[in-house]
Parts: sequence; structure tokens; C-alpha cells
Amino acid sequence: MQLEQKEIKTVSPKNASAYLNGFRESKSKHSGNYIVGIADTVLMEDISNTSEQLAVIPAKTVHRNLKSRILLLEIDGKVESVVFSTHAYDSSTAELFSGEILITDLEGNFIDAFEIISGKINVQYLKRKADSTKALQSKGIVDDENDDCGDGCPFSVCSWCG
Repeated sequence: MQLEQKEIKTVSPKNASAYLNGFRESKSKHSGNYIVGIADTVLMEDISNTSEQLAVIPAKTVHRNLKSRILLLEIDGKVESVVFSTHAYDSSTAELFSGEILITDLEGNFIDAFEIISGKINVQYLKRKADSTKALQSKGIVDDENDDCGDGCPFSVCSWCG
């Protein structure tokens, strides 16, 4: 089986700022914003095994206890973006991260999430489908964690359950 190779390119700081300005303008027309603050600074981080860089913009979301960044990269000629948020555990160190990672789109829609222990993926959280949550609840699964999720949400932040 042949894997499709995607072309990735760096989004320049100037283009990153323009992209985010467009996002700011469009979100001002909508209520219920997931991103509540975006820094003016665009940091550039090297991507391993390439000459390209990832545009990283510090951000604040409705999840105030998370450290969030908007990540921008050009993939096959189109700027792609995600919000990458982390919640570090007390055992986390500068060398080995331990904690939770939440990846969403700019509107806060769940894409992926992980629990990392000592730098290694321990758990990948899957998005719950409404029908599977209803099925769990109809089987008498109770809120044993007292987190108001109704079925024992695995996240430390209940609203991640979706």
C-alpha cells in the first residue's frame, strides 16, 4: 500500500498574521467564540527532518486552565490550522511531558486528544458519538466520577467529552 505524500511548507510570520486577522474578522461576526485571545507574536519552530517551520501563535481559549497555541502549516498549497492545548500534570518535567493534549479546530471542534506519561502516549481519546453516549446511558452507566458528564468522562476537563 502506497501512502499519499503531502507537500508541507512554512507559513511565513506575515502570512500567519494575515490568516489570523481574517479569522479575527470572521469570528467577530459570531457569538460563542472558542478562542478568546490571540497573541500578536508568531513564533517559528523547526519541524524535524525537514527544512520547514511551524508557525506557533500563543492563544487563550474558553479552557483557561490549558496552555493553548494556534499552529499553522501550509499543506498542499492550503494553510491548515489547529489549536494545540496542553494541561501538564505535576509530574511533568522540561525533558519529559506528562499531561493531556487537546487538538481542536479554531472553532473548538474536537479533532484528537491524548494522555502523555513521561513523554510517551498512554491513551488516545476518541470523540464520542451522541448515539454511543445515549447507548451507554441507557445501559445504566452512571456518573461515577461526579463530573456531570453522565458517563464518566475520561478527561480532567469534562467539556472535552463533546
